[in-house]
Amino acid sequence: LYLATGSSSFVPPIEGNDLLGVLTLRGLPDADLIKKSLAEQEAKNIVFIGAGFISMEIASLLVESNAKEFNISIIELLNRPLPLMLDKDMADPVQQYLEEKGLRLHTGKKVERILGENGKVRGVQLDSKEIIDAEIVFLNVGVRPNIELAQKIGLEIGKFGIKVNEFQETSNPDILAGGDCVEKFNFITKKPTPGQLRGPAVVQGRLAAKRLAGVN
Repeated sequence: LYLATGSSSFVPPIEGNDLLGVLTLRGLPDADLIKKSLAEQEAKNIVFIGAGFISMEIASLLVESNAKEFNISIIELLNRPLPLMLDKDMADPVQQYLEEKGLRLHTGKKVERILGENGKVRGVQLDSKEIIDAEIVFLNVGVRPNIELAQKIGLEIGKFGIKVNEFQETSNPDILAGGDCVEKFNFITKKPTPGQLRGPAVVQGRLAAKRLAGVN
């Protein structure tokens, strides 16, 4: 048995996260809903919570193709965009470039709640009490591994997902697992770490396939 149950978007417990117009992106159904929302809600103001890969990619595409149509703001708790990829020195020129393109980056800011009216998004309130208008809010602050099935069948779970060894074997040697649902190991520190990037997931899948085929 090979488990590849993936991961799901993490929706933080922010007041207003259930309002119409609050969106996440993890798969094709989400992408279809985003397109539909942009078309039907006549959105002018769009706020991204989180300045990671997904937020920056969507925001960049929107401003590139619809620069005059949308006011796009990005709220990031840390002091720079792409905080898991870049340090401050490297992120500063990236932020400057993005702002020149028309994106409004608010770094070092925390969203306190999402504001609504008649069940629909109308803005976000920061912990500074500043309010930013929004008809659509994208929540892209990370993912969580889908481990429910692994838990039900009694597999060992690590801090960041299903625990596996270097051969992708779980605590049950007849069950392998890989991709977003498993815990990774940092090559340098040798400690467990999360990892939800396509590249490592593909590599793990190939390792598991070789293991199943008995190839070293």
